[in-house]
Amino acid sequence: MDKIVVYTANFGWYDKPREPVYHEGVRYIYFTDTKHESNVWEVVLSDITAKPIRAARKRKILSHKFVGDASYTIWLDANIRLLADPITLCETYLEHSDMALFGHPYRDCVYDEADVCISLGKGDLSIIESQVEHYESVGIPHHVGIMETGFILRRHTPQIAEFNEVWWDEVDEWSTRDQISFPVACHKTGMEYEVIPGNVRRWDAVDYAWH
Repeated sequence: MDKIVVYTANFGWYDKPREPVYHEGVRYIYFTDTKHESNVWEVVLSDITAKPIRAARKRKILSHKFVGDASYTIWLDANIRLLADPITLCETYLEHSDMALFGHPYRDCVYDEADVCISLGKGDLSIIESQVEHYESVGIPHHVGIMETGFILRRHTPQIAEFNEVWWDEVDEWSTRDQISFPVACHKTGMEYEVIPGNVRRWDAVDYAWH
């Protein structure tokens, strides 16, 4: 198996970082603006000018830029602790696709996800409203699927790099709620992905901590 990097980002101490289970031959990178001692994570201190959540999203989405020497990456939100062997995960779920994620346990629609974000006060509400109005106007379909973007397996290919750039353009222009823009980026690029069975919050390969 080629080089695998497991990585996360946490700026402004948004989440409490979690120590992954180490597996031989895998590199673990943690992007942050706060000093942190770890036996597993390779801590990369970064000065940021954007808001913490946007800085973390940028590293999450643009895997080919921030972890450019990897053949495969596994993104984890900082509240997820990986227990499983990354090599086995990549071999299992990236055999036929360049990307694999969990489906959302409750919703399958960009517009429904936006409504929930608005009702819970997650993100800039006026931006989210303008974002979905724009998506409606350009013909983004309803019920195209919502994915859990807190855990992403990627094989680094030119197609993935293109997808990442389009996804980041959406997040950079609109809301940081990247689960809204993920299906739109897939729609625009034709990106297909493997759906990992089950629910990341109830999966024995991770230890998941709620905010």
